[in-house]
Amino acid sequence: MPSGTGGATMSIQAPRVLTMPRSFAEVEADASPSVISRLNLALFSGVCLVLFSAPLAMGAVFPWSILAMEIAAAALCLLWVGRELVSRQPAVRWNPAFAPALLMAVGVTAQLLFHTSAVTFLTRQYALQYAAYGLLMFVAVQAITTEADYRRLGAIAIAMGLAVALFAIVQSLTSNGRVYWLFRPESSSYIFGPYVNRNHFAGLMEMLAPLPLVLAVALKRLTPGKRALLAFAAIIMGGSVVLSLSRGGMLALAAQILLLGVYVAWRRATRPAVLLLGACLLMVGFLWWVGSEQLIRRFSEGGGMSMAARIHITRGALRMARQRPLLGWGLGTFATVYPPFRDFYGDRFVNEAHNDYAQVLVETGLIGLGALLWLAALVARAARQRARFAESELQDAVKLGLLIGCAGLLVHSFVDFNLQIPANAALFYAWGALGTSRGR
Repeated sequence: MPSGTGGATMSIQAPRVLTMPRSFAEVEADASPSVISRLNLALFSGVCLVLFSAPLAMGAVFPWSILAMEIAAAALCLLWVGRELVSRQPAVRWNPAFAPALLMAVGVTAQLLFHTSAVTFLTRQYALQYAAYGLLMFVAVQAITTEADYRRLGAIAIAMGLAVALFAIVQSLTSNGRVYWLFRPESSSYIFGPYVNRNHFAGLMEMLAPLPLVLAVALKRLTPGKRALLAFAAIIMGGSVVLSLSRGGMLALAAQILLLGVYVAWRRATRPAVLLLGACLLMVGFLWWVGSEQLIRRFSEGGGMSMAARIHITRGALRMARQRPLLGWGLGTFATVYPPFRDFYGDRFVNEAHNDYAQVLVETGLIGLGALLWLAALVARAARQRARFAESELQDAVKLGLLIGCAGLLVHSFVDFNLQIPANAALFYAWGALGTSRGR
């Protein structure tokens, strides 16, 4: 339109359309899926980070690493609470393994309330540690639910186990008596991998090695290349248990192979039997090539704590348990209470019972031992159920691998104390909870 003498033009703008702001519910409905997916990823990543970084910190046996685990477990629980507050349908997933965990919590709480612990400070300190295990169990069950979650968990666990096993073998072949070639243990011990005690490295591998072997043997829908990679990982991880020269670890590994043999025989299929037999033969060949001299020396010369000493400690533990059968002497008090019950001569300080069942009985009484045996029964029942679907369902195959890993540690616990090592205990309880989870 002409505008006066300047000849300039003026454009007419369309009127602005005012839109009413959307309700908070509509905004939340659009934002929740992306926010919840990020929180799910954060929870999954956090659980994996805690469980798989703790073994690298020499088993998380130092006060700073235990504190870090406790803080991380509490932070993950708060993150889960935040996810449920954002979600439009908050829910709590129940797991059968929670029941024995709650029973243990009741027993320890009773020790603190009724002042039955021989050393209240130690019981209070270890109660926080066990609370961290419980929180990790709980958050793992809430965060890892779908088949995709179990697939990622299995891949990360196998990669972690293979990397640690290879590192441990290389370190043993080039050892200078120090962990990571840098840190010398304060007391004389037999280091292997990131652990100052080879038995505890074996405990870690017992929980990780069955996973690739179960997947390679059980699953039908695998390409030959993937099956070969899984078998390779299982051979290296299982071989590292034997190369650690842990006799308890070898016993547990043999028990796990026997359980897989029972599974293969139950399926009555030729290919799984051939795969399992081939993997065992390749493992024997690998061990003969790498560590035959060490194995012969280990069984001919002995070394470490003898079986006779372990039996003496277990007898002393049973005498202790008879004096306080129900609630025990207090969580974390074994090393303090045991000396008056010692009935054999030796120059070594006995800090653990070298039998997790006996130590749980001494420290937490029949309530604590009942909780541990209850969890073991749940593991056995769930493994039988998972075996029915492991051939066709990836999630069930992963769960079966986790449960066989738990079974191996339960066997090893008769002659050692892996459940007193924070990294191994946290992984064991998380594996038990995830393996017994009912959803498919």
